[in-house]
Amino acid sequence: MRSLCCLLLILTSLFACGHSDRVNILIENQSGFAIDSLSVHPNTAGLMVELQPGDSVVYTADLSRQVADGAYSIIYRNVQNGKVYRDTFGYFTNGMALEREIRYRIVPPE
Repeated sequence: MRSLCCLLLILTSLFACGHSDRVNILIENQSGFAIDSLSVHPNTAGLMVELQPGDSVVYTADLSRQVADGAYSIIYRNVQNGKVYRDTFGYFTNGMALEREIRYRIVPPE
């Protein structure tokens, strides 16, 4: 029982040290088409960017104003046909990021 308590204490300490209210999200456009109106949420900075095929951008999500659990979401538009895409990915808890960096690849739709 004592070893189990020690293990839980160590695991709790490790996980607690890794949390932050910011996370870098690397977004890579591997879709083959140009993208505009790209935004990531929670989006406290109002960032909207354009990405050509093969381009990438790093978005830093600021979770300091988030008080609940949630997920990140991305919205972007295909410049060629005007179609808008939305996706939800990742997870944060009580305004704290569970990762330091997230890599998100935009690929051709199926």
